[in-house]
Amino acid sequence: MHWQAGYFFLPARDAVVNAFHRMYGDSRSDFPPDVPEGDYRRKMRAAYPIHPEFFERLYEDWSTLERFQRTRGVLRMMASVIHQLWIDGDQSLMIMPGSVPMWNKTVESEITKYLLPRNYSPVVAADIDGTGSKPYQIDQDVKQLGKYSASRRVARAVFIGSSPAKQIRGIDEGRINLATVEPGERAGVFGDALRRMSNQLTYLYNDGRHYWYDTRATVNRIAEDRAGSMDDYRVLEEAGKRLRAQSWDKGALGSAHVMPESSAEIPDEQSVRVVVLGPEHAHRNNRDDSEAMRTIDAIMNSRGNSPRHHRNMLVFIAPDDARNAEWSASIRKYLAWQSIQADREALNLDVQQSNQVEEALRRESETVEKQLQETYCWLVVPQQPKPSDDLGFAIERIRVSASFLDGAARKLKSNEWLIYGLSPENLLMELEPLEIWKDAPHLSVKKLWEWLTNYCYLPRLFDQSVLEATIKDGANRMFPAFAYATGMDADGKYAGLTMGRPFTLYFDDNALIVKPEIARAQIDEVDPPPPPIITDRPTGDKTIDPPPDDRPPKPKPKKRYYGSVQVDPQRAMRDLSQIADEIIVRLAAIPGADVRVTVEIESVQGDGFDDATVRAISENSRTLNFDSHDFEE
Repeated sequence: MHWQAGYFFLPARDAVVNAFHRMYGDSRSDFPPDVPEGDYRRKMRAAYPIHPEFFERLYEDWSTLERFQRTRGVLRMMASVIHQLWIDGDQSLMIMPGSVPMWNKTVESEITKYLLPRNYSPVVAADIDGTGSKPYQIDQDVKQLGKYSASRRVARAVFIGSSPAKQIRGIDEGRINLATVEPGERAGVFGDALRRMSNQLTYLYNDGRHYWYDTRATVNRIAEDRAGSMDDYRVLEEAGKRLRAQSWDKGALGSAHVMPESSAEIPDEQSVRVVVLGPEHAHRNNRDDSEAMRTIDAIMNSRGNSPRHHRNMLVFIAPDDARNAEWSASIRKYLAWQSIQADREALNLDVQQSNQVEEALRRESETVEKQLQETYCWLVVPQQPKPSDDLGFAIERIRVSASFLDGAARKLKSNEWLIYGLSPENLLMELEPLEIWKDAPHLSVKKLWEWLTNYCYLPRLFDQSVLEATIKDGANRMFPAFAYATGMDADGKYAGLTMGRPFTLYFDDNALIVKPEIARAQIDEVDPPPPPIITDRPTGDKTIDPPPDDRPPKPKPKKRYYGSVQVDPQRAMRDLSQIADEIIVRLAAIPGADVRVTVEIESVQGDGFDDATVRAISENSRTLNFDSHDFEE
C-alpha cells in the first residue's frame, strides 16, 4: 500500500504530502481556508500515513462521547480500520475518513457502539456503505462517480464527521472534500455525488451547506413514497399547467392549442395554429407509427366527425418518448414535495425539515421546467411536394436555448415552413404549374387565400395580411407581376382595374388578380396609346392632297413636359416614390416618349461641413456616378 511504503520511506511520505499540499493550494475554494498553509503541511507530515482530518474528527468530536476513551478509543478504532484496509489491499495515498470500510461489520460495530443508544446499523446499511446501500447504487448508475467510489466515500466522510453531537450541526462541504478528495481527483465529482445523495437518501439531512446523518428518516422517504403512488391525472394536470404557462409569441407562432383531448377541440380556421400535444402523445425518433404521429394524422383529417378543410394552417410540437418518462417522474417528485408542504402540520415537521421541504420543492420545480424544454423537442410540419403526392410530414428536432417555443419559431422561419413575407415572383412560381392559374385570365383573391389555407402543396402564410402585401407589391410596380381588379361588370370587363400605381385592396368575394397581359389589353382598349407620328413621306409616293378644310386649325399638340419640385429631405423617400408613381411611370409608359430624369441636390451649411462629411458625400457621389458634384467655399 502507498501509505505503508510512505510510513517506512520518507521520500514517499514527502511526495504524497507535497501532492496534497499542491492540490489544496490550487483549489482553495473547495477546501477549508487553513489547509493550504504551511502549518497544515507540517501536520500531514507528522500524521502520515493517516490524514490529519481523521485525527481531528476523532480527538475533537468523537472524544466528547461518554463511551469513547480519548486515547484508547482512537487506537481501537484506527486498528480495526487499518487492519481491514490492509486485507483489502487499499491503494489510498493516506487513510482518510472517506476511506473507512463501513461495509465491514467489525469496523461498523467498533464505530457505532460509541453512538448507543442510537442504533446506526440500519443507517449504515441503507445510506452509507455496502452493496445494498443507496450510495453504492448511485456509484453503479453513474460511471463518473463509480470510477472513484465517490458516493460511498462521501457518505463515510459525512458519517465520521457528523455523528457525534456538536454545537454546529453537521459537516460542511469543504470538510467533506478534505475528508475524501485525493490528488488527481476533482472536488466537483464528489460535490455531484453529495447533491445526488441529498435528493435520494433516507437518513441524510442537510441545512444549507451542512450535512449529517440521523437515525430518523428524513422527509425524502415520505416524498419517495408519495411520488410512487401519485395519480396519473394529477401528473397530466400539472404538465398542462406548465405548458400553458409558457411564454407565447403570437407574432411568430400565431394561435396555440395545448394538450387537445380530441381533434374536435382544434378549430378549423384560416389562421395559423400550433398544436402542442400532451405527454401521452409522445414521438419516438424515426417512427412513423408513434402515438404522436397517429394523433397528428387524426387531427389533420378531421375535426371531430367533420372533415378538416384548412389543413395547411396547422403545425405540431410533440414530446420525445424517452425524455417524457423522465419529465413525468420529475413532475411526480414535485407534486410529492408539494403535498408534504401542504401537510407539514399534520406530519409534525420541525423547522429544519420544513426548510428541507421548501428547498426540495424549489429544486424539483426548476428540474421540471428544465426537463419540459428538453422534452418538447419535435417539430412536425405537414408537407405535400405536389398535388398528386400523398400528405407527408417533415419532422425535425428543436434546438432549445431557453424555450422550446422560441426554438420552434426559429425553425419554422429558417426552413420557410411558415412564411411572414412572400414576394410576387415566388407566389407566381407556386401558381404557374397549377390549373387554377395556368389556364385562367384571373383568380379570385378570396379563393386564392382559401386554397393557400387548405392545400399543403402551397406556401403556408402566417396570415391574410401576408397575401395582401404580396398582391399590393405585385400590382404596384413599374413592371407588374399581375393587376388588381375590384370585380367584373355586367359586360365582362374588369372593374377598378389597376396596375403600376398605388391602390386600395378590398379583400372580398369580388376582388381579383389579373394576368398583366389581359389587364394591359383592357387598359389599352379604353385608353389606346397615341399612333406613331410619321414625319417623312417616302420619295416617289404619289399622294392625293386632301380637300381644303375650312375648319379652324387644331391646336398644336404639347410635345415637351418639364417640371421641378422641392422635396422635404425628411420625407424624401416617400415623396420621390410618389413622384415616380404618378409622373415618371406614366410618362415612361407612353410609346416613343423620351423621358429624362435629373436629380439635383443642394445643401448649405453656414458653419461649413466637417471633413468626414465631405469625404463620405464625395465618395458616395462618385460611386453613384453623379455627372457633377462638388463642395464650394
